[in-house]
Amino acid sequence: METRFYLAYLAKGELEDWYQEIITNLYDKFNLVELKEKKRLAHITVKDPFLAENLGDVEKIVEGLTKREEEIVFDVSGIGHFENQIVYMGAETNLKGRRYIQRILDEFKTRKYEMSRYDQWGKMLHMTVAKRKESGGRFEEVLAYLKENEKKFLVPFDNLVIMGKNRGESGIHKFFEIH
Repeated sequence: METRFYLAYLAKGELEDWYQEIITNLYDKFNLVELKEKKRLAHITVKDPFLAENLGDVEKIVEGLTKREEEIVFDVSGIGHFENQIVYMGAETNLKGRRYIQRILDEFKTRKYEMSRYDQWGKMLHMTVAKRKESGGRFEEVLAYLKENEKKFLVPFDNLVIMGKNRGESGIHKFFEIH
């Protein structure tokens, strides 16, 4: 049976702490029960969701992509939104980082995995904070609150995680350290 997976960078340290704190603050300030119950993991999607039957093949692909010589950093900052539906914190990387992400996408494309229209050069890297349906009808207030409380983080792109979707919740299938 095929399952839907995606590939991500999993936030750690200060960025993860800020993310969890901001979710708690949104819940407390706006009573966003659905957002709190979502238990979304702080992550930056590198490869959009795809179907896979044999995760062994996916794991081999990712394992082969974890050896890298140069350090790559994400600049995670700025609050934005996609068509008033998703509030996110932006993420950017340098040209080496973009090339590395493109190498990941090319590897999946070569192996004939499903590619979304967003799986391409210039992909909008981001961390989803809240979706409209989780905002209790207060999307604009949530967006304004996040803009007032945004921070900037420079974090090493030091992991890749295969994440799976099950009943609307994401979970970690396997964590890979990049070295």
